[in-house]
Amino acid sequence: MAKYYFHARKGSSMELYEDGLDFPTLALAKADALVAAREMLVEKAINGDSPDDEVFEIVNEDGQIVTLVPFSPSRALK
Repeated sequence: MAKYYFHARKGSSMELYEDGLDFPTLALAKADALVAAREMLVEKAINGDSPDDEVFEIVNEDGQIVTLVPFSPSRALK
């Protein structure tokens, strides 16, 4: 299993999540990030916040960004 970190970025600000999650594949990590983004979109909609420019940066154990998951409604509904 590999450890992945989901860091939330909006514009130039970044929220680092130092507790990584273990996944057998990057595809499963990305699927989990999509679920989390969908949940965050619902919360933002309830609070009247906009998810514009927000994205999860999925980072591997070496600190390299391996994929991005935007918080866009069109992506979260797929």
